[in-house]
Amino acid sequence: KTSWFIEKGKAPPLIIDIHYSIIGLGDEIPWEKSFILKGKILSLPLEYNFIHIITHALIKHGSLTEKELNDMLAILRLAQRKFGIHNMAEKIYNLSKIKKTGFLLSYSLKKLFNIENNEVSFSIGEKILSPVFYILLSRERCINEYILELFYCPKSFLKKIFPPREYLIENYKPPVISAWIKYT
Repeated sequence: KTSWFIEKGKAPPLIIDIHYSIIGLGDEIPWEKSFILKGKILSLPLEYNFIHIITHALIKHGSLTEKELNDMLAILRLAQRKFGIHNMAEKIYNLSKIKKTGFLLSYSLKKLFNIENNEVSFSIGEKILSPVFYILLSRERCINEYILELFYCPKSFLKKIFPPREYLIENYKPPVISAWIKYT
């Protein structure tokens, strides 16, 4: 879900995404390390936000756009002011290893800074499949998001392929489908 937060007398609005769980990060978010944005909004810790931008863009959309690259740079600038870029780099690297998103981080850094990251941070599956992932991501393809989601978020992928009965009833109300679901 997306909602809008608009400060009185100021434009443009700040877009806020509200998530029930965060792709690639799971439910274990250390909210005690979070910070307040604009004095009113609780935000993810910076390293979690950085990884979330990468995982969401690549897993849910199959590519990194200029918007995500700019957001990543903005987070790095803020981190540099708050606690230094080297400290932030270490936090991002460690979080990526824990969450097994080393390939996604490596690919994003290559796209952002044109630097190579070694495969030390890759999970075993990522090491095996990284050549396939690089080929897929060399072009924007619709299938990218499905393959990456299947690898990184298999439960979410299965829900997409086999949606729950309630979702089908709510979103596809033609009488034939409703009748079929009702009586099966």
